[in-house]
Amino acid sequence: MSRGRRPNRILSTLPIFAAVLAGAPARAQESEGPAALAPKSSNAQPTGVLNALGSEAKLYLDDGAALFTAPFHWTAEDRKLAAGVVLLIAGTMVFDTRLANESNEHRSSSTNSFSSYTTGLGASDAWILSGGLAVSGLVLKDQHLSVMGREGIEASVMAGLIANILKPVFGRERPPAANNTVTFEPGSKNYSFPSGHATEAFSVASVIAARSSGWIIPTLAYAGASAVAFDRVNDRAHFPSDVVAGAALGIVVGRFIVHRHERASEAPATDISLAPLPHGLGLVAHF
Repeated sequence: MSRGRRPNRILSTLPIFAAVLAGAPARAQESEGPAALAPKSSNAQPTGVLNALGSEAKLYLDDGAALFTAPFHWTAEDRKLAAGVVLLIAGTMVFDTRLANESNEHRSSSTNSFSSYTTGLGASDAWILSGGLAVSGLVLKDQHLSVMGREGIEASVMAGLIANILKPVFGRERPPAANNTVTFEPGSKNYSFPSGHATEAFSVASVIAARSSGWIIPTLAYAGASAVAFDRVNDRAHFPSDVVAGAALGIVVGRFIVHRHERASEAPATDISLAPLPHGLGLVAHF
């Protein structure tokens, strides 16, 4: 993303803070139960906000650590899937020059107009969508929506971080600079691979799809993300393999976060307490 557009990206993160700040008092009341009805001191709300921010930060750190160490725990099936994704990206890269040239030849005012309306789904609109879901869930007291929204935000942050680490590592030139040829300069400021827009769009889409039942919403979510991938190639901002890599990264991160949280919520609770015995104390565990 160019420097001139960064202020818009900063403004687009406002829903994140709105979601957290709006959710803090509600979560505090839920945890306190009937005691929440009692009079509180003037500093109760700031304390609730700080607790909410602290919990969110801890969640990000825990999920981030699990995400970055996940490859060390892959099964044979996971490694086969990862190898398949790498082959798909490499296979697409073989045809990048041809596909980029054909895309440029078929570029028109219609494709440019379509791109201008949909490419935001890989930038500020993705943040607004996730933030809107989180806030709507809090206002409507719909936990499913609020969880979907905050997971969309987290997936964007995590996937975006990985994409921004990979970009300078590969140092791939964008199509106009490379004249549609495959050119890598590792360690340079060429940031074409992977596509950040595709990464962000598919990270949010994968969360929405994983948290939705049926096929309509998942199809719409992935269709919107696919439109972003098309836009980036149409605008000559990325090669096809760039958007394929971004899509794969976004899907992996989004689904990882959702499934990790689902496993955590399904884990049986364990309560350990002390119990008196005739000649001392004993530990009692309730599962």
